[in-house]
Formats: sequence, structure tokens, C-alpha cells
Amino acid sequence: SRVGSCEDDCFELRLDSRKLQEFEEGVFADLPNLRFLWLHANRLSAIPHPTLVPLSASLVELTLYENALTEIPQLSSFRSLQTLSLHTNRIREVPSDRLPASLSELKLHNNELRWIAPDALSLLEALETLTLHGNSRLRCVPTISLGLEDETMISVDKGVRPCSSGGENGAPLTRK
Repeated sequence: SRVGSCEDDCFELRLDSRKLQEFEEGVFADLPNLRFLWLHANRLSAIPHPTLVPLSASLVELTLYENALTEIPQLSSFRSLQTLSLHTNRIREVPSDRLPASLSELKLHNNELRWIAPDALSLLEALETLTLHGNSRLRCVPTISLGLEDETMISVDKGVRPCSSGGENGAPLTRK
């Protein structure tokens, strides 16, 4: 079924603040040119992988903040995605296989992060802005991610430290 009032040549679609909880499979299939998708301030708890796949070649910005997401959607194949806003959700971990290398801005603040995979952020070669503040259970950020370009802006809470690759005190928190 068609989403909103967007036609085939649509470049942006605002579906924010609509109390959406889920999407039908194929809902974005007829929108191959969509570059901006705003889904923030809804009630989404998950985004099944097939839902967004039709947008993997075109999507540049995806806003999913202020929802009820508990995990990062599978977006690693989204080669054009530059801005991903996932803040103010319930996300608990950042696995290494979910994010595209094309990201320049990743907002993960005000979640429930406890764990970041050691190589999850190092694969983000274009990253310029990373926000992690407001994750009270996050104690460390993998050291390798701190080797990002000097121009990368990283926002974390006071007390969050680099995680070493080994050792009890510096090791990333285990998944729970």
C-alpha cells in the first residue's frame, strides 16, 4: 500500500509523530528515489530488515529518534546513508554488522547502551559526528573507534573511557 502522499519520484517523506507501530512488508518498494525518511516520534519498536531494503541505494538521511527501538536496524548495505538519528530509544548495543560505512553522522545519545562491538565504529570511515552521551550504563568506548579522523566529534558522558582490547578493567561490557 502507498505511504503518505508520496509519488514514485518522491525524494523526501515525513511520517513523524503519527503514532506508527509497524509497517507492512513492501511499503517502501515503490519509492526507489527516496533520499530523506523521517520516522521519528512514533511508537516503532523494531524495523524488520526487508522493510527498508528498497531504499538501500538512495536513502541519505533516516531519522528514527524518539521511538521504542531496542536494536539498530540492519543498514550495513545502505551505501548512500550519511545521517542516522537513533537517539532517545531503548537501544542496548551496537553490533559490528548493522551500520553502513558511508555514515558521517550517527546519533545514539539517550539510549540504554551497554556494549559497543570492538569494530562497530572503526568501520565508519566517513564518520564526522558521533553522539553517545546520556547512556548511563555505557562505561567505555572501543579504543579503535577513538582512532577516527581528528575532525570527528565524539560526545560521551564524563567517566566513559576507552576500552582496551583485553583485560578485565578495560574490556567492553558484556552483553546482557
